[in-house]
Amino acid sequence: MGAPKYPGSRITNGEQASRGQFPYQAALYLDGRSFCGGSLISTTWVLTAAHCTLGIDTVTVHLGAQNLNAVEAGKVTVATRNLVSHANYNPSNLNNDISLIRLPSAVTLNGQCLHQPLS
Repeated sequence: MGAPKYPGSRITNGEQASRGQFPYQAALYLDGRSFCGGSLISTTWVLTAAHCTLGIDTVTVHLGAQNLNAVEAGKVTVATRNLVSHANYNPSNLNNDISLIRLPSAVTLNGQCLHQPLS
């Protein structure tokens, strides 16, 4: 263990991702602050954990970004109120800790924003 490469982050010994390296990665924001991540699984759905959507009704989803604090070509930002958690999610033991976020319209897939292929 050493000091984090990016002070103030919760990542230890991480590496900077290259642009477009994780085109399916979604950043979830609530009240202007990043709080969870997710994966774009189709042009209209993001998969995340139910503990990320518990008790909230609106989330902003950022897609296709490497630096969330910069203006970047291919970056998509959408707000949505369509959050669906697993009916049997149990916050006590985190069983069924899965949630879907439906985007208000299909996102345009590009080199920076692609859905994760499901096998």
